[in-house]
Amino acid sequence: MRSIVVRILACAALVSAAVAVPATAAHAVSATCQRPLATRYGAVQSCTLTMDTPGGRYGRAALRSAVDGSYSYQTGWLPADDAQLHQGNSSDGYLVIAGPGLSTDFGPVAFGTQLGPHLDGRFGFWSLYTNDFSPTSGWLPRSPS
Repeated sequence: MRSIVVRILACAALVSAAVAVPATAAHAVSATCQRPLATRYGAVQSCTLTMDTPGGRYGRAALRSAVDGSYSYQTGWLPADDAQLHQGNSSDGYLVIAGPGLSTDFGPVAFGTQLGPHLDGRFGFWSLYTNDFSPTSGWLPRSPS
């Protein structure tokens, strides 16, 4: 009985690896990241990872640890625009610096950092349609690194 369970788990691992690998292995992935903010885990940057495929350009939002370079993905792969950077004031008047736009069911958004008036910022999604910023974090101090 135990060997059957081990075989099933091994097959499931192989199938999931075969499904996950082609999306990134066949295409070069590049990152557009903003200035880091200080968190209790160290400096963290908002990033948009992009890759060009025969089916078009795709991107995903991520937070990148400036300590070890690891990513925490905020979205899956979504169709992306050709811009490298979106910058401007959101509807609340604060400056947003964000990466390429991503297509969602609610219109195009860009993941980035909104800069506050007190040398602080917060991560979030900026609607390129409504100009509203939806924060995914609280206000954090800007990191010197």
